[in-house]
Amino acid sequence: MKLHQLLVAVSLPCSFAVWTHRSNNLESSEEFSKSVQSCVNAVPVDYPFLASFPVSRPSTQQIHEHCMHLMTVPETSADPLDDNGLKFIHITKTGGTSIEDTAIEYGIRWGRFDNSSVILKKDVCRQPEWHKITAGVKKGYNSFCVVREPMGRVISEIKYSLTSPFLVAKPMCISKEQMNALVQRHLRKFMNLNGQQSTTCHWIKQTSYTEHCDHILRFEHLPEDFDVLMQMYDIPMKLSEHRSMNDANALPEDCEVSEDVLTDETKALIKQYYADDYALWSSLKGIKSRE
Repeated sequence: MKLHQLLVAVSLPCSFAVWTHRSNNLESSEEFSKSVQSCVNAVPVDYPFLASFPVSRPSTQQIHEHCMHLMTVPETSADPLDDNGLKFIHITKTGGTSIEDTAIEYGIRWGRFDNSSVILKKDVCRQPEWHKITAGVKKGYNSFCVVREPMGRVISEIKYSLTSPFLVAKPMCISKEQMNALVQRHLRKFMNLNGQQSTTCHWIKQTSYTEHCDHILRFEHLPEDFDVLMQMYDIPMKLSEHRSMNDANALPEDCEVSEDVLTDETKALIKQYYADDYALWSSLKGIKSRE
């Protein structure tokens, strides 16, 4: 029996009770259950990129609980703001969780909380809907996304691979040699997909998403760029502190994950695969808006 089939049998009454308390009745339990199950179903049963590494896969219960945590809408006493036709395209490891968590505190549903179907998706990778590559944006709406320096994003992807409750039962460090192998496995796989569906939407080129971004913000200047964008759309919202989906699962203190652990071969491969990302990132002097 496959992972997502096993999860159908999980009992949910207690989960609904937790959600009802925290969500302030902003959506029905049926909608919430559907969102959680969609998240669960998108988790790959096998993740070959971690094969041969000393990590253990999460249990069905761990995955379900993590999806519950991600999809739960927090309580808020403030009146919800209007997004004024602005939608968010979430590129992995570029501050998307911080943006989504900030917006939902103001009653704006972006990214994983957005069930509007305004952002159209391509089914080219196995991942929750909010991470899938954008196919377009419905007429009458504008969109924004965030990009970052590619090498820094790769470092963040390594940390995600070793800490995400979707991928590992508990955070675990691997050797420098294994970290380089992990990066090379992902990039070589994406270089040779030939139209096949990927096991993950992580590691995909940022420029695969930016085609449909009306506004591109810089990760390295995110608070400032976000403020400018909110002023453009008359949305009185300030970005909260930086958060990550796997913040609660820190690596051991003695586990070094930095550019220093990458070999020249790995760095060359990163620069080759992400050449378009480097060109875009280096061209940004502020928010880049579609003319």
